[in-house]
Amino acid sequence: MTRVLVVDDSPRLRSVIGNALATGDYDVVTTRLDDDPHTHLESTGPDVVTIAVTDQLADGLEIAQRLLATSPTPTLVVGPDETADRARTVDVATHDAVDVLATPSDDETEAFGTELVETVDELAAMDVATLAVAHTAATARSLGTSRAAPQRALADDARGCVTRSSANTTPDRADRSPVEPTPTHATAPEQRSSPVSAPSTTREHSPVDSPTIVVGASTGGPSLIERLFATLPAALEATVLVAQHMPEAFTPRFAARLDAVSEYDVIEPTDGDRLRPETAFVAPGNSHLGIEIDSDGHRRVALLEEDGRRPTPSIDVTMTQVAGAIDGPLCGVVLSGMGRDGVAGIQAIKAAGGYTIAQNEATSSVFGIPAKAIETGCVDDIVPPDALVETIIDAMAGEIDE
Repeated sequence: MTRVLVVDDSPRLRSVIGNALATGDYDVVTTRLDDDPHTHLESTGPDVVTIAVTDQLADGLEIAQRLLATSPTPTLVVGPDETADRARTVDVATHDAVDVLATPSDDETEAFGTELVETVDELAAMDVATLAVAHTAATARSLGTSRAAPQRALADDARGCVTRSSANTTPDRADRSPVEPTPTHATAPEQRSSPVSAPSTTREHSPVDSPTIVVGASTGGPSLIERLFATLPAALEATVLVAQHMPEAFTPRFAARLDAVSEYDVIEPTDGDRLRPETAFVAPGNSHLGIEIDSDGHRRVALLEEDGRRPTPSIDVTMTQVAGAIDGPLCGVVLSGMGRDGVAGIQAIKAAGGYTIAQNEATSSVFGIPAKAIETGCVDDIVPPDALVETIIDAMAGEIDE
């Protein structure tokens, strides 16, 4: 059931909106505009917020923007039909996460109710990626500064990579030269550092027969990753790690969305979770997804703190950690996004003998991450999204059959 929080400064609007929502299957919670909407957001966890104002539409939009920056929820603003203010403010400030309806007159309530229900349903079905973009933009605006993701140039430390053009061409296991891990010191989760180097461990553990797949993406990535999970067969029995640049408020929803469309068990992990086949781990938005190996040789999630020097979660951190900890079939995938996060990761996976894939330019919303990875010469295959799952299956089947 869709839960709607109705925030208003008018008994009349409260009645009109409440009566309209009563026609649908909604759980409605109401509060006055002079109360703190944040408190009600935290206590009720609504799917959609409606804000009704009687004076200035811009005031309602300003409230919506503040809520979006701190408690990101799709929001409908109902207020006076001031066309100029509406067009200017909605276009600049809301990034599709906030819609606007004009306050109805007494003879317009029936038509308004129909439109209200349709709008609430559309907002409730909003894509996580769209809301994440709106949240990031609103947060940046509230701070009065641009918050472009920090980028850091990473040194090219893998040489002699060869690009292959066929999806059926897999690396020769005899040529593998696994990356030896760089020792680090395990600490409490909140104190963990987040180096690009591999985790602290020896490689004297049982081989992994099922494949490990690491997927990294930024802008344009969520929908591509959802398509991948919708078609990735459980029969492959892979362990999948996902590093998608996304604010922490959205990664739990993103994981839940992937879980709903996939044959895999998709989760946002906690520190120490054991890696296992037919399970996917989505990096939390406030930390990097690393790996450590316990005394029994089991690979476990190590959540590493954000260090301010690279996008969080970092593709490089996850890929390099996996390259140093996994000795079975391994595949690294980089998809659409801005920047060069993933360059060191793809190099590490290639150096460890893994198979590497990048999205092609024609289908990339932003051809930054894939392009930088391809420039290293360490990418085995360049494919469109429709060919991604087949390419992974072909590459990993060849590894497992060896």
